[in-house]
Amino acid sequence: MRSRVVARRAGLGSGARRYGYGRLAATTQSTGRAAGGKPPVVTGRQPSAPPGPATRGPGRRGRGALRASVPGPPAPVAAGAAPGEPGRKGAAARRCPAVRGTSRRGGGVDRTEAGGRPRGSGHRTVPHTADLRVEAWAETAERCIAEAVRAAVESFADVSGAVAVAERAFEVTAATDEDLLVSVLDEAVYRLDADGEIPLETVVGPIRGGEGGRAATVRCRMADASSTPLVGAVPKAVSLHDLRLRGDSGGWTCAVTLDV
Repeated sequence: MRSRVVARRAGLGSGARRYGYGRLAATTQSTGRAAGGKPPVVTGRQPSAPPGPATRGPGRRGRGALRASVPGPPAPVAAGAAPGEPGRKGAAARRCPAVRGTSRRGGGVDRTEAGGRPRGSGHRTVPHTADLRVEAWAETAERCIAEAVRAAVESFADVSGAVAVAERAFEVTAATDEDLLVSVLDEAVYRLDADGEIPLETVVGPIRGGEGGRAATVRCRMADASSTPLVGAVPKAVSLHDLRLRGDSGGWTCAVTLDV
């Protein structure tokens, strides 16, 4: 005896309604045991088990691992650092960048004593409307004049790679120390114009004389001006306007303007 039963929505019970298996159909076919003793054959789709809740196991590389990206805590920001900037530690957070002065010597720093006087010896150029203004300072008047000459030369020529080709010596006289400064600078400008030479090193000998006049011997190691790159306007004359050379127990300072 053979029977065929087709059932729709059969055998699913509450699970089919709960998990949406209403359209699943099962077909069973049974046959009696024939002479050969074959068992009944059951065909059709069987309902699978309802899905359970997802479980998060230990992370594994490869298929089947459940991954999640969890943001960590924000990095600490040091005190005084702006948002979005990396934090700085210790004194570095409070330290400001060093500010360089206009000094051409002494490591590029304008060194001054408590009263505002520069320490040691050196020179610099200062802003001026049209001409060249230089300042110099040293322990003695002779060194101060020599620093002023070097400041004037470095304002228009790069002498870092220059080589001395001659040594010149000349005598200068003047009524005052300030006029002596002008005479030495005038000689340097004249040598440049007449001989095409610039002083690489200037040594001013001891200033002689008294109230009636001043004199000094000046020696210079000269370089060929054509071998030095120009970096500024060449001075043409020394101006007497706002000329200054003075000293006291703390040292000497001078300031002079050159026409360019």
